[in-house]
Amino acid sequence: MTGHPRTSTTIDWQPGRRTLAIWNGLALALLALGLILFSVIHAVANDAAGFSLEGASLLFGILLTVVLTFVLMVMHEGIHGLVMKRFGAVPSYGAMVMSKLVPVFYCTAPGARFTRRQFTAIALAPALAITIVCAVAIAFVPRGGWLVVPAAMHLGGCIGDFGMTAIVARQPPGTMVEDVKTGMRFHRP
Repeated sequence: MTGHPRTSTTIDWQPGRRTLAIWNGLALALLALGLILFSVIHAVANDAAGFSLEGASLLFGILLTVVLTFVLMVMHEGIHGLVMKRFGAVPSYGAMVMSKLVPVFYCTAPGARFTRRQFTAIALAPALAITIVCAVAIAFVPRGGWLVVPAAMHLGGCIGDFGMTAIVARQPPGTMVEDVKTGMRFHRP
């Protein structure tokens, strides 16, 4: 019996302006939710009502928030890379502007193909790990309250990973996912 060669379909996907606009709106909602969540954790754990910053303290607070947010973003991409390595890929890192609109750091593994489950683990690991670590630090580490805003900003920044996970979940069984710098490549059976 002669069989037919197995063929597959390759589909490239990248977020367009409309998707980015929607994701940015959702990111703001996640940021607000994160501010509430992490503030409540801090207030409950520390029996704190609030604080105020003025002058040099305000400048220090802004600078510390920027630095901590940057650190969380770098950690985020590092976690993506660790999970990719766990699945046998060789990650590479960089920064760019998507659609001339949104600055992003990225971790990708050119040529590596992941199952839908593997890709979901890669995409969601940083959101889960960093949210948990930040929540614990905010609750139990002295001066952990400095992480409230950076942790909320990080959570808002996870919207792309959440969005891509939803898109991957809608792919047919057997689809392999390749993470490319500007989006994803689906290798459908």
